[in-house]
Amino acid sequence: CQSNPCLHGSRCQATYTDDTYTCACLQGYTGRHCETDINECQSNPCLNGAKCNDHVNGYTCKCAPGYTGIVCQQDINECQSNPCLNGATCNDHVNGYTCKCAPGYTGIVCQQDINECQSNPCLNGATCNDHVNGYTCKCAPGYTGIVCQQGKCILL
Repeated sequence: CQSNPCLHGSRCQATYTDDTYTCACLQGYTGRHCETDINECQSNPCLNGAKCNDHVNGYTCKCAPGYTGIVCQQDINECQSNPCLNGATCNDHVNGYTCKCAPGYTGIVCQQDINECQSNPCLNGATCNDHVNGYTCKCAPGYTGIVCQQGKCILL
């Protein structure tokens, strides 16, 4: 053991009976002289497409987008921050989410009130007033009905 044959801080143990030695390797090393770094990534410990980076006596996982955890075992819940607006339902997916909008709303996060007056539903010169998930028509004089479709008889 006088020549320090054991590497990486390992301890040399002499055997006095036949002038040989053994090396007691530190964790993370193996081999006769503890010269080989054990590849902890060889067993593929990282999950869900993560990249394994081997270190002395350990490893780290670089998670694919949408995953977290020591071995990337957990799907990140993108709905946790409540990204959907106006009463929409959030559906979590790997590395994303979708919003199912409540009636009357549209947009990626349901941020936009649908303008039901855009299609000009009111007739005969009526004014359309947009509401969430609906509209009302203010009829011009002489007209009535939900969309001002009926003319009133006017006596002369």
